[in-house]
Amino acid sequence: MSDMLETTFPYYPGKIWKAVPLGTVSLEEFIKAHIKPKENIKVIFNQIAQAEKDGDLEKKGLLKQNNLFYFTPCVTLDGVGRSYSSITGFTGLLVLDFDHIDNAEEFRDLLFERMKSIVVAYISPSGKGVKFFVKIPTVNSVDEFKEYFYGIAFYMERFVGFDPSSQNPVLPVFLSWDENLRFRENPETWTTRGLKIDEFRIIDGDFEPLENVSEEDRQTVLRIYSNGIGRIEDNGHPQVLSYSLMLWGYCAANYISELEAEEHIIECISNSVYLSKNTRGYIKSAMDMRKTGMSSPLFLKDCKNG
Repeated sequence: MSDMLETTFPYYPGKIWKAVPLGTVSLEEFIKAHIKPKENIKVIFNQIAQAEKDGDLEKKGLLKQNNLFYFTPCVTLDGVGRSYSSITGFTGLLVLDFDHIDNAEEFRDLLFERMKSIVVAYISPSGKGVKFFVKIPTVNSVDEFKEYFYGIAFYMERFVGFDPSSQNPVLPVFLSWDENLRFRENPETWTTRGLKIDEFRIIDGDFEPLENVSEEDRQTVLRIYSNGIGRIEDNGHPQVLSYSLMLWGYCAANYISELEAEEHIIECISNSVYLSKNTRGYIKSAMDMRKTGMSSPLFLKDCKNG
């Protein structure tokens, strides 16, 4: 058995307001339960599929809550609550969720084959949804978890039915049934980080830039960008966009000047081994973030990246 299949996480009764886990389950046990559930659970799944077909979402929700277990595969919790403050650790798993897909089985197999960091791929009881568990580094905070989610979301948003709600690592995942569930014991690790671009609030009118910025804060801003660009080893475009948007936001807040931002972008991208294959293109992408970033000042207290 691979170490990946030994990953454990909590499971709970279906009523999501009940935050005390019934116990823990390994990923291997989770997979087996989804491929071959008990006969009484199969009856519930068939009823859920019919409710979806009938458009009766209330009945569908009640069937799930009253009869199925739910899991938190991305995190372990303190057994008291199910909020960010209740997180005691991260499992190295991230969930991608797609809803209302007509060709769910085909999409399950397509994305599983294309994306080697997917550990598990399965369809929902309704036959219209697909979930994927992705292997990421074991993170230490919700902010860090979301960086990896946004790095993936950059690519997933092009697919119909993508649900961004799984950026929340404590979001419950209900038991499902897919006899053709796909899994791999030795997946690659997804390492691309990103930033949710629409988190930048565009400010209409005037805003007050900072005065008397300390040299320490100035250097912190420059270091955040250089460290971020320096970490890029794959999928460079979304990361360059994310970090450059952030830098222009700091520039708008007056930590650094526009000229300094330009020079820093050129220097960091030019010094990156990975980005050197298309330095001019990456620099152009970084500069294209100027307008959005400069319309949305970003302050160090609001961002923990770097």
